[in-house]
Amino acid sequence: MTLDGQPFPANQYETADIFAVNELGEVDLGRTHLGLGSTVLVAGSYDLVYRRVLGGAIVPRNSNAVIGSFAGGGGARGPVPVAADLDSAEIEGDFLVNGEPASASQYEVGSIEIRRAGPQGTDDIIDLGDTDDQSYAVRLLTGSYDVLYRHTLGGADVPRNTERKIATDVLFDSADVDIDIAATPVSGSIRLNGSPAPASDYEWGRIHAIDPESGSATLLGETRDGNYFALLIPGEYTVAYEHVLGGAQVPINEWAVFGNLSVPSVSSAASVARNTRGAVLRSVDIPAVDATFQIQLDGVPWFPLFGSLQAELLHADGTHSHDLPTTSSGQWAGKFVATGYRMRYIDGTGPAAPVNLDTLLPGLYTPNVAQPTVTWNLETTNLEVQLTVDGETPELGNLAALNASNPNAFANLGIDTSGWPGPHRLLNGSYNLIYSHLSGDLPINIQQKIADVHLGCILCDGFEQGHTQAWSDTVP
Repeated sequence: MTLDGQPFPANQYETADIFAVNELGEVDLGRTHLGLGSTVLVAGSYDLVYRRVLGGAIVPRNSNAVIGSFAGGGGARGPVPVAADLDSAEIEGDFLVNGEPASASQYEVGSIEIRRAGPQGTDDIIDLGDTDDQSYAVRLLTGSYDVLYRHTLGGADVPRNTERKIATDVLFDSADVDIDIAATPVSGSIRLNGSPAPASDYEWGRIHAIDPESGSATLLGETRDGNYFALLIPGEYTVAYEHVLGGAQVPINEWAVFGNLSVPSVSSAASVARNTRGAVLRSVDIPAVDATFQIQLDGVPWFPLFGSLQAELLHADGTHSHDLPTTSSGQWAGKFVATGYRMRYIDGTGPAAPVNLDTLLPGLYTPNVAQPTVTWNLETTNLEVQLTVDGETPELGNLAALNASNPNAFANLGIDTSGWPGPHRLLNGSYNLIYSHLSGDLPINIQQKIADVHLGCILCDGFEQGHTQAWSDTVP
């Protein structure tokens, strides 16, 4: 293992670790200042990975860089030689904002890092420093990196973005590289259904710009202020609302994505409408509706004798919007952002409540003024289970039904044989019955699939309604 054609320095303060990494884990092969010896590994293919420990003046500052690969075993005999010569360079550059030196103020600061793919889905990350330093110098492994910006303090001279990629595949080789951060001032009114948002300290929420790649949220402003101003990196964003106080006048969503925000570059914004501060005008209008979300059970409106249930509202992409508290009425009413919702059935208790946990219900619905009530119907089937092992009933074990299309959604059918027969009310669909041993002599399997069960359809995955396909004649 060499660095720029020379042995690594024998300096404990300028050193790195070398790892062999694959999908099964990683093995530390040694520290560069001590030299790498021989190591016995399980046969297979590995990435060779470099991770700086100390220093950075002589050894590269990379945190998790793939520097090669090797394979051993498969009938081969003898040691597998592994060698790599790492190319590094000292790179310098300036931090700029819109082509001008970044502010030197300690109260107007962002941080810059570069990254590229590391082993097994991880990243190799190098911190270049803070913008108020106005420049950087770093020794790194040569190659192409993405450049990321993160806001730290201020927002008048540096972008307010929580996180944003500002450049892709930038070559850090032998030439110096300046980091130029584009920033555009954006401003506008915050409205609710086309009217000014309430200027109340008791009825308000926050507005955020969401980076579509990282998912990071950048605060734009508060509804009670009536308007916002933010210096943002140009590009496309989605807009989200976050409830803080009240609910009679503003939506109660814990989080709701409802629109888009397009921020032009400074150069292309010359013909775009601006306010007196020179900011690009982009108003935000929150669509809100007094909505009711309700549950039916096999087409019958839920009523308290059925029991109680808890649910969650999700966005169309499955991300969280709002927790719906436990209720026996089967209804949740309030002012909500008028956007598309899915529902996750968390759990239920009571004589008629399905025993399912964490199950996504079919349907994507958007409440509006014309149709403010949204209904999800729980279609269910009662399941009875008879399980024997070589003709005998197991002494004690756990039986669960896992949703075949979503293993995170399941129903616990009992922890002993007396609870297994049921009946168990399950949401319709296809399930895998899973057995786990708890005590007794037979059987000792853990998380053993024993059958497929198809409920509530004429033909599910090729099997008739209610048909159980045995995984094996007996539990192994």
